[in-house]
Order: sequence, then C-alpha cells, then structure tokens
Amino acid sequence: MDNKVRIIHILQRSQFTIGYIEFMRLYYNNFDHGFIMLRDGEKIDLQPSDDIYLVESYIQLYTERKYQEILQSADKIIVSGIWNMIETLYKCGSEILTKCYFHFWGGDFYRYRNIPYKWSQRHLHKDKYLLKKCLQKSAAVVNLIEEDYTELKRILGIKDMKHFVAPMCKNPKENIDYASYRNLEKTDNVCRILVGNSATVHNQHEEILKILSKYANENIEIYCPLSYGWKEYGDKVIALGKEYFGDKFHPLTEQLPKDKYVEFLATCDIGIYNNNRQQAMGNISILARLGKKVYLRDDTAMWSHFEKIGYRFNKISELQDADFEDITAYSEEQKNHNIQARELWEQQTIVLWEKVLCDNL
Repeated sequence: MDNKVRIIHILQRSQFTIGYIEFMRLYYNNFDHGFIMLRDGEKIDLQPSDDIYLVESYIQLYTERKYQEILQSADKIIVSGIWNMIETLYKCGSEILTKCYFHFWGGDFYRYRNIPYKWSQRHLHKDKYLLKKCLQKSAAVVNLIEEDYTELKRILGIKDMKHFVAPMCKNPKENIDYASYRNLEKTDNVCRILVGNSATVHNQHEEILKILSKYANENIEIYCPLSYGWKEYGDKVIALGKEYFGDKFHPLTEQLPKDKYVEFLATCDIGIYNNNRQQAMGNISILARLGKKVYLRDDTAMWSHFEKIGYRFNKISELQDADFEDITAYSEEQKNHNIQARELWEQQTIVLWEKVLCDNL
C-alpha cells in the first residue's frame, strides 16, 4: 500500500453499506481505503477488519486520538449519508473539513425544506446552520442525481461550489439474474401494484391510495413497503389501506434480503411512487430492469433525472382519470426501452465515482 492515496469513507450503517464497500474495493483497489461506521444499528453482516472501523458513536472521531489520526492521515474523506454526522464533522475542524466530500442521499438535506419555527424543531435549525458552515469549508458536494444539487443550494441557501454526481453503489458481488425474473410467466390474472418505498410522509400514500380506491373491485392487490421510516405514519397507511381495499391490501413491514426483494418485485406489475422528493431510486431502477410499468410525479428532481438519462416513465397525474385498462397497459417497446436505459446508467456509475475519487489528485 506504499504511496497509495488514502481515502477514508465515513458511512451510514444501512442496507447500502456492504455494497458501497465492495464497490470501492473492487473498482478502485488502486486506493488505500478505510471505512468508518457505527457498530450498532441496521443489521448487516459486517465485522471490524484492516480497513473497517466500527465506532460506538461518531463523537469518537474528534474525541479519540486513534480516529483523529485516521482522519488526519487521509488524503480525502468521503462522508456518505449526512444525517447524524453534522455536529461531529463541524467539531472535527477545518483541517478535516477541507478534505471532505459530502455525499448526500436526499433525505439528509430535503429534511431542512420548510422547517417550521417551533421549539420542537430547534435541532433541525441548528443542524442546518452547522451543515452550511461545514459545506463552506468542504472540498465538494456529491449528489445522487444532478438535479439534487439545485435543490440542495435552494434549501440550504448556499452559493455554487464544486459538485459531482455519483449514484448509490451497486454491490458487484450480488449475482441476481434479472433476465430470468423478467421471463417468469404469470400464473394468475391478479394485477399487483406496489405503492411507495417506505413509511415516510414523502411517499404521500394517502393521495395514491385514494385514487386507486376506485379500482378496489378489480382483480388487484396493493402492496406497500413500510419496513423502515416512521412507525406511526406506517400505521396510518395500513389503516387507510385496509379501509379502502380490505384483504387486497398488503403492508410489507419486514425488510427482505436483496435477492428475495427482487424476487418479490418480479411478481408485481406496476410501481407507483408519489414521492415529492428524490427517493426510492433503487426500487424504481429495479422495477424498470424487471420490465415493470412505473408511475412517478413529474414535478420532482427525480423525474427530470430519469427523463434526462433516457427512461420513459408514466406520470402520476395520468392516474386521476385513467380507466383500469389504461393503467395496466404497457407496451413491449416502452418496457424494452427502460430495460436498456437502466443497464446503460449502471455502467456510468463507475465513471462518475472515478471523477470524485480522483479529484485534486
């Protein structure tokens, strides 16, 4: 590892963590990587190793000499997922911040949009202030999609700065045969509709479930992934779904392994994402790759992104006056076009991350 550029990644512990690590190890093994994340949190198969550091709290990054030396040794620091790291990074000081590339996932900055001036929200106002201070000293920002950069500037009230686009990293060790799932034959005539990706208000389930309720007597089943997010909100979605659809409504409250989730998605016919911000892009991309019909809002950064890179999705607004035959119709031409668009974008991920890792070297 002599003379290799040292890159430290400070990560959120999540379903994406292992994929991120394996992606960096495989495609960028010319760098000396180190990965820091919380020991506790989401259940993932991850143990400490020569390049993985598990901490009890991010506070250790500025209070313990071991981690201060790790950060000081870095030529570059990539912070991926910014939610609960802001005060820690601020306290690490300018020497560390000037080496930081802030990789935003979406929810970690959209949460500062239209914060009410209430005492109960004071922590968000404080975090927003500290985040702006951190970005002023940082090396660059990185967004999952280009359009999120515009939203980031608007929401935080910051000026232009160096920025990059780098999607979430796909685990190169995953061996999922999407083509075989596409070729599975349906064994019944049930139309299975997937609504949203999580138990968060940004999914705006109520609006979609109300629209879909006019099809309640059709041969349909409605599925809502609610395995993460806010339980209280998820409970409200479940109650509403049962009210509109009875036994035809199926809340998914347990997280499935990736291969099992893809297998489930392959049984669905339509995905409807009424999300009012960039969210659920992994779900959407998988559905496109599986040849499924997808509905999105057309007034979000996410719609602009997908349109720019070549997807042909349907607009949520089309559902309002659509017959059941209209929402289920999906041409082979549109399906194949979206499958191709997904595969081309995946190839670009490696190129985009290389630009981030090689910046200023």
